[in-house]
Amino acid sequence: MRTNKAMQIINGMATDLDNYANELNDLMPEFSETLNTAIESYTKLLMLASGSSIFVNEAENQMQTVFPELYNSLDTCLKGIAEFLKVLTDLPVMTSKFGNAKRKAELATNDLFKEFISSKKVMKQLLSG
Repeated sequence: MRTNKAMQIINGMATDLDNYANELNDLMPEFSETLNTAIESYTKLLMLASGSSIFVNEAENQMQTVFPELYNSLDTCLKGIAEFLKVLTDLPVMTSKFGNAKRKAELATNDLFKEFISSKKVMKQLLSG
């Protein structure tokens, strides 16, 4: 009886991991496009503002303070994603269904990690001019 209950719980966890991976994979293209568009738009806005005498000081302030803060916040995101990925990786494979779901969740989370790394590289290039 306890074995059946344990299998139900493990299979439920596998379903949850599958759902997580599926949703993350479905959202990843939109997330990637939105994040890249936001970085690009913000950069263009600052460049346009820096060309206007009215906004020069604010544009310089944004480039010297806010943009680096945004860049540094990516480290916090990356750390959280890496920690979550480690938790996923450290989960024992209890059944084949769970093992498959776990691997799928690890891959989806790793793709998210790569997306943040890519965004950080773009921002680094923008900051270094």
